[in-house]
Amino acid sequence: MQETAEKSTEKNTPPGPTHEATMAQLRAAMERLGDLPIFSTTMNRVRKVSGDPASNAMEVAQAVMNDAHMSTKLLRLANSAYYNRGAGSVTAISRAVVLLGFETVNTLTLTLKLIETFQNQHPAIDMNRLLVRAFIAANFVRQVGFKAGVRDVEQAYVCALLYNLGEAAVAYCLPEAYLSIQALQTRDGLSPCQAAKQVLGTGFDAISQDIAAGWEFPATVVDSMGGVPPKVKGVLRSAAGLQHALACCANQAVSGLYAATGSSDNGSSIQELLETMATATGLTRDTIATALEDSFEMACNLSGEYGLNPRSLTPALHDGQDPAVARWARRLAFFVHARAPAAAPSTPSFQDTATPAGPGGDASLQLRYMQDITRLITSEARLNAVFVKVMEAMRDGAGCDRVVLCLVSPDRSRYAARLAVGEGTEPLKAALSRPINGHSDLFSQVLIKGGEYLFDPQRDGGWRQLLPPEFATLAPGQGFVLAALHFDKKPVGFFYADCDDRARAVSPEIYAAALQFVEQARLALRVCH
Repeated sequence: MQETAEKSTEKNTPPGPTHEATMAQLRAAMERLGDLPIFSTTMNRVRKVSGDPASNAMEVAQAVMNDAHMSTKLLRLANSAYYNRGAGSVTAISRAVVLLGFETVNTLTLTLKLIETFQNQHPAIDMNRLLVRAFIAANFVRQVGFKAGVRDVEQAYVCALLYNLGEAAVAYCLPEAYLSIQALQTRDGLSPCQAAKQVLGTGFDAISQDIAAGWEFPATVVDSMGGVPPKVKGVLRSAAGLQHALACCANQAVSGLYAATGSSDNGSSIQELLETMATATGLTRDTIATALEDSFEMACNLSGEYGLNPRSLTPALHDGQDPAVARWARRLAFFVHARAPAAAPSTPSFQDTATPAGPGGDASLQLRYMQDITRLITSEARLNAVFVKVMEAMRDGAGCDRVVLCLVSPDRSRYAARLAVGEGTEPLKAALSRPINGHSDLFSQVLIKGGEYLFDPQRDGGWRQLLPPEFATLAPGQGFVLAALHFDKKPVGFFYADCDDRARAVSPEIYAAALQFVEQARLALRVCH
């Protein structure tokens, strides 16, 4: 009887999680969030063109310029002291491609897109710290690769950058599961691999490989992901074996510097990991240590351009730390504080000026405007100048007739129209100056929530109820565009744009073109002081 009951209980016990079930959850979350498929599409396009021997600089530039945000950041990197060694100001993507080289552009755009995609989704998860670890480890491998004469340094960089892709994807897409994994590590002393398998039924490394294979990364990159540091007895002659050893050891060593225990995820000490890298490459341990310091120097100098918080670069410092690890942590922490760029001001400043409208433009103007705006951003021009140029671009390059910028008042109780381009904007500016009311005002809702919207009266019939009464007579029946601006997670203002011609609607093409300029305005909020 008892045996029968036990068998019945076993039958009723639900099966544990599996790799397949977890991947299905991840893919569903990716589709819902929408960011990761865009990341994969953008990078596949850039990788395909930059990896084609028949491609020229303009073809690579065109692939990059499909992403306005990435284009602007790539130009900032091309003008940084690290990459621009006396080549003069770089204001065109095509020149940046020539200056940097196809392979470097490929890895830079991959890094930029990775950091842009995996932004904070859950307040209890420090995504920035995960990205910092990947960024430093990848640059560590690049420095070692240069010193060791590795044939394909940029691919080794990619292997290290994506080594913990599975962990980042779970943290971003399945935050509750990731927090459960962290709780098991803290409470029960499990390793990340053990905790992940208990919660997900699979390890982070298997998830990394599955995602990377689906995104069509080469087999050498996929095979380098995850696993424990290999037992190395001499210099590794196999390119794939060396890439795996460097990616694994670099990520484990950097993780150890940021871990409370001062050891890697699998328990290896930082000293052991650096020794393994020295043996695998034939370099001295001091050379490997210098490469680690160089990677921190680059991270400190370029963290702002990559969109990383400099404060996340500081390694863990605590009582009871292994003396060797503590020396490393203190040395690097001092270096971070000495080198990290100053934080952006908490509140940006604006001026209330406007630029008169000019003649309508066409698609050929879009690239010129993008380059003009990029020049303003890279020269750290005033936000007012950037915003005026963005509004002109939305009018002339994207094809909007009227563009208005509304900003939040200092006491955060109202929004008011500050800048406008186009004809007949004065009544529109008056209607776009109101108290913030997130319940019954459409503009307040967009302002608070963030994002961008194309309001179509044929599709969104209920939106007119949320408009100010006087606005109904001013807005065209063909719809309009709203795009919010946030700074430091707080609403700053929004762009309004429409086509005043009653016979012309805001088409999807106009909407998409306008948004690429809005993205540049958002970037300017973060980098222009």
